[in-house]
Amino acid sequence: MTGAQLRSKLFVGNTLFVAKSGNNATALRNRWDKPFATVLEAKNNAQVGDTIYVFPGTYNEGSADITASGVQYWVEDGAIIQCNVEVISDFGLAKDIWVDGAGTFQTLGINFGRGVVNVNNVASTLYFRGKQLLARTNGAEITAHDPNVNFDFHCDTITCDLQYGLFLSGNVQGIFSFNLIETQDSAGIFCSNVGTDLVKRRVFIKGVQMTGQSASFGAGLIATQNCFNTEIHWEGITLNHFTSTTGGGFLIGGGFNYFLNCNLKSENGYGVNFFSGQSVNRWVNCNIVSERQAFNSNGTSINEIVGGVYSSSDDGLANVGSITLSGSSELDIQDAVIEQTATDGVPAIIRVDNDNLRIGNIKMVGDASITQSIRGNAPRNIKVEKDSATNKAVDGNITNLVAGTTIVVDSNVGRNSQTVF
Repeated sequence: MTGAQLRSKLFVGNTLFVAKSGNNATALRNRWDKPFATVLEAKNNAQVGDTIYVFPGTYNEGSADITASGVQYWVEDGAIIQCNVEVISDFGLAKDIWVDGAGTFQTLGINFGRGVVNVNNVASTLYFRGKQLLARTNGAEITAHDPNVNFDFHCDTITCDLQYGLFLSGNVQGIFSFNLIETQDSAGIFCSNVGTDLVKRRVFIKGVQMTGQSASFGAGLIATQNCFNTEIHWEGITLNHFTSTTGGGFLIGGGFNYFLNCNLKSENGYGVNFFSGQSVNRWVNCNIVSERQAFNSNGTSINEIVGGVYSSSDDGLANVGSITLSGSSELDIQDAVIEQTATDGVPAIIRVDNDNLRIGNIKMVGDASITQSIRGNAPRNIKVEKDSATNKAVDGNITNLVAGTTIVVDSNVGRNSQTVF
């Protein structure tokens, strides 16, 4: 980097430089030719408003906490900062953390519940930009209790072996954008107990790509539970789930979720699945392709699907469909394509086990081995608003439906009014 380029990166206030050629004993403030040898020693000499500027090279800081309150970090491309537990954290009571540049941050030890970036101090802010997080457990963990943490987070790539690429919990709000998350046996993003004080907050997660197994930790590349009064807006999310029948794409267990232009391909897992905990969800122009169920609406979840394609082969699952509705859950579907490509005797495209399905302007497509478009386990009153095309018969034990290629019942069926977006 030239001197002019270097000066253009500096910020108001004093700067402490760190370089592999540095010497902690002779380092001087504002002298790029007299740098520190370690980030830790620069941090120990930094004051509020200072900038710590890290030149390329690998810096192993051991178990140290290198983060200081109100100190800005600029980490160049080619700089790798390694720590045993977490690299950027507030466990030393640091607040208002600011990290920029294109550096790499890496944890060397396994410590569950800690991330490469780990923030949980109250009433704090986190601004983070980086090239790569290399994690043994969590990539980034952002949690807060009283009152909240605000974050603006972007890292080109997050790679983790165990637990989560991103873990959100408590009273957090902010934006997590344009990150590539690669996981081995973990969820890409896990949101747990977000918004516990019932103050209205919004979290925006957009432009994220994920790939992984998600079998043990979270059991979904995206997983939520008990998110209370916080809206989570998922936009432009792309998921590639491979192996493991116990995992899948979206595992939803609570909160208010708005999914826009999200895409999933799961080689041997579910597409969207729900577990205990009430959630309200709106799915707009999402494409879910799964070998097992594309969309399993159960428990107390309330869902509205608008547009998109939901396709499943239901490999090895009997008596279900590409979409299954059960429990006290509710499901509205409009202007979408529901496809069941199974060849193993799956009986229907949509399986209904309650009276809370409302559909309008949908197209149901079934494999030659499928006998019905909609199948219920008892007489059901399914509400169909507008013309819906299907290439299969409609099960005779479902009331208020006319079998055939077009289903028209009631053009005045009320919509699901409980979605909040």
